[in-house]
Amino acid sequence: MPDVVVVDIDDFSDTVAPWALPLLDHLHAESGGRFRATLFTIPARTSPNTLRAAANRPWLELAVHGWTHDGPECADWTQARTQEVLAAALAAGLEHNAEESLFHCVFKAPHWIASLGTYVALAQAGWTIADHPRNTLTIPLGLRRYVLSPDHRIGRPHTILPVIQAHGHFTGEGVDNGLRENLYQFRALAQLNLPYVWVSEVAV
Repeated sequence: MPDVVVVDIDDFSDTVAPWALPLLDHLHAESGGRFRATLFTIPARTSPNTLRAAANRPWLELAVHGWTHDGPECADWTQARTQEVLAAALAAGLEHNAEESLFHCVFKAPHWIASLGTYVALAQAGWTIADHPRNTLTIPLGLRRYVLSPDHRIGRPHTILPVIQAHGHFTGEGVDNGLRENLYQFRALAQLNLPYVWVSEVAV
């Protein structure tokens, strides 16, 4: 039996925040305060107010999901471009006079497509990559990673890590794992009475 539940949800932004945050609050309350989730956030589409609203919920982890999420944007990023984006994302998550960004150093490429330069820059900067199993052999040694199982439907046990996976999106458009469309599955996970952890906590 897996030890923990890992919820990671893609495409957090200003557009979805008005309905997404109250829904996440509901899941948190229903779980008796155990629910936690990593929100893969699009920095260029997320205002400081939205970042702050999410960060004020200490059970949410803000991670970086590309920059604009315009197609597979990381496919041709150079190492230098990736470094620029990582720095800009951390800066976007800095509140006035704060020393630490609201973003955690966890990255996922839109559409799971990233250049070698992206991977190398992440490794050199000490970040963690969240990735798809088709990219396992591309991830450089030394880069911390959380790679989903080939079958990563909501609620499926990971084939290697002792976790239950719950990977989803904030929109059901073109995907089969939208949060609202599969709310019953996310709610059912709480019935397992397992602790929840963030992607950063199970990366290896």
